[in-house]
Amino acid sequence: MPNHIRDYIIQSSLRLFVALPKHIDVEQRFSRLLRGGYNAGHRSIRLRRFDNTPKPPGRPPKAKATEALALRMAQPRRRNANGQPALAPVI
Repeated sequence: MPNHIRDYIIQSSLRLFVALPKHIDVEQRFSRLLRGGYNAGHRSIRLRRFDNTPKPPGRPPKAKATEALALRMAQPRRRNANGQPALAPVI
């Protein structure tokens, strides 16, 4: 048999994997574990309660701090001692 064919056969045989009974057992256990996780996840989704009450139309109200910050930022900017723009003081 030529050397290049013998080398090819040897390299191909090194990639061969024969599953033993312990490999099959591990695969089956892992599959059951995954399926159990999927089922548990689906049960939690079914039991979750969703809020289907209609929301009032329009924009949701802003928090007071957000509103105050927006008003401060809308005022003309002053410069601090370093010449950098400064926000208006908090009132």
